[in-house]
Amino acid sequence: MSMRYAFTLLATLSAVPGVTAWAQSQEPDASENSFKVWDTWLIEPEEGTFYEAGAGSPSVVWDPRLEAYVMFFETRFAPIPDRDPQVLLQRAFGDDAPPVDRCIKGEEQLSGPGYWGIGRAFSRDGVTWLVDPDPVLVPETDSYYDCVVAHPTVVLEDGTYHMWFKGQQRPGACPDGDDAPDAPPWGCKEYTGIGYASSSNGSDWEVTERPVINLSVSTFGFPSVVKLDDTWWMTLHFRDAGRGLYDIYQTSAPNPRDWGELSVVIRRNVADWARDEMFNPSMNCRDATSSQDLGVVTLSGGRARDFSQCTERECLVVDAGVGQLFGATPEVMVFNRANTPAFRWERENPGDDMPGQADWRHWDLLLLDRHSVTYFSQKGSDGRNRIGMATSLPLSQIPYVADEISDKVCRSWEGRVRPDTSDTGFAPPLPTDSGFVEPECGKEGPDCDGCASAGPASGLPFLTALPLWLLFRRRREDA
Repeated sequence: MSMRYAFTLLATLSAVPGVTAWAQSQEPDASENSFKVWDTWLIEPEEGTFYEAGAGSPSVVWDPRLEAYVMFFETRFAPIPDRDPQVLLQRAFGDDAPPVDRCIKGEEQLSGPGYWGIGRAFSRDGVTWLVDPDPVLVPETDSYYDCVVAHPTVVLEDGTYHMWFKGQQRPGACPDGDDAPDAPPWGCKEYTGIGYASSSNGSDWEVTERPVINLSVSTFGFPSVVKLDDTWWMTLHFRDAGRGLYDIYQTSAPNPRDWGELSVVIRRNVADWARDEMFNPSMNCRDATSSQDLGVVTLSGGRARDFSQCTERECLVVDAGVGQLFGATPEVMVFNRANTPAFRWERENPGDDMPGQADWRHWDLLLLDRHSVTYFSQKGSDGRNRIGMATSLPLSQIPYVADEISDKVCRSWEGRVRPDTSDTGFAPPLPTDSGFVEPECGKEGPDCDGCASAGPASGLPFLTALPLWLLFRRRREDA
């Protein structure tokens, strides 16, 4: 399709009556430090789709070329109880579906790591989302991620999507032993480490042949990455060999691939509500406006447990929530109001199916000047993840102004280069390999006349008539 047409059609989605530029930035007061939860789910599992088993671990960027938000999320393709796993795999992989028993085990075919991959969704306002009908990154046979691609974190820089993810290979990857000549260079353990992929369009990914951080244990996860000046920084949670509880670790790199050694940056027991565990650190940053600015903000989860009440799997959680940490770099971070989490989860009779009530599973932090927006996943009573949103902004200011969002590529006061902020009115062209296709009227899409038909959804304008996924569908090669 023509790029001009794509921009024109996307622009028809952008009108949101009653929304004006919000007030000039100011330091939030104590009440603004607490998150307010949007009261409806943004993405829920849908029967008959590749994300029927749930959607979780969201990572969100604003792509100025599309003038749209792009979300990447994890999902389990298979197994699903009472579903034929081969049918589920064909839904996700097409004709290249791998054998079921490679990653799905057990007499009932419900155990083993299963098959996990990454889906994608688009939004004009950050609230109403349309999911691409196909996953964008799936396991590859005989790779370090031949069963699981999960926990995505994405940064968009200069037209390139950078994604880091947790990789997992099939059980028994080395039947002849770890020292066998055909043993993979990343090792024989089921968990392989942090992988990296890059893409110009978010559909077609080039994945490294080896993990960029090789970790052959199960006790790590949820990498989060920002670029500050010319250095890439990553945080993730990692469980020690002692009591088996998570702390937060960090590492840095001169480029997205070559990472240094992991070192602990925040240990548990920094606050009553995070006494025994720190997990899922999600970073963001903003350009410094003075020498006093601390450029990195991290939203981290914490838990306190009662070790006198334990099952075989875990001990009772008595307090839990998320709190904000600040630092000039991820090497040194401190809590903001350590004993007052930004959001405390309900421990007594949590509403698992209500957004924000039960424990958040994973989340991604966006910064809007001095305010925060987070996209989180939460497991429902049916065991499937759903994606919701919480913010320190007044809910009346949702949807928010996209131009205010930090892109996770930032400058410190010392390294800052003042950009040209003049408004030229020029919209940058989409790359020629963007993967966008124009809907053929009367075939796969609606008639050309009247393609856009607006209707309210949760009080927000939303295009219900036009199947927008046609704009973002990946090209499929003819067999």
